[in-house]
Amino acid sequence: MNKSNKFSVAIGLLLAIVLLTNCGKKVYPPTAETTYLSNPNPGVVSITAVGYGSTEKEAEYDSFITGFETILFKGLPAFGSLSSAMIKDEAKARSEHQAFFKQFFESRGYLQFVVEQGAIAKLGKSDQPGKIRVQKNFSINYEAL
Repeated sequence: MNKSNKFSVAIGLLLAIVLLTNCGKKVYPPTAETTYLSNPNPGVVSITAVGYGSTEKEAEYDSFITGFETILFKGLPAFGSLSSAMIKDEAKARSEHQAFFKQFFESRGYLQFVVEQGAIAKLGKSDQPGKIRVQKNFSINYEAL
């Protein structure tokens, strides 16, 4: 095989890899864009969380996930009661309780702990082409969580 054929094959493979990796469901990078707002009642915390998605609804869903994952797995340093993570070993918890986390996140089981929520605020486009960013304020009953 001569040099130009090898080059053409290499370019073809590179193009195939790029096309294959850009197909399918988009996964957004996990962020901790969650901010403590207030503690309106005992056992309740109000936060604002940023979400990303292709649609406003998808970005709103992502903002809930961001907020809950921050409280469960990272902690909310600005609020003493939740300054450390509720669940210390995220990987172990997700592995041992797959059904729970699937129901909690994918089937929106987390909504039973949302006691109040505001409208979403559009923050504009994200760094990723075709994606938008939104901000959502909501209150979580963390004692029940």
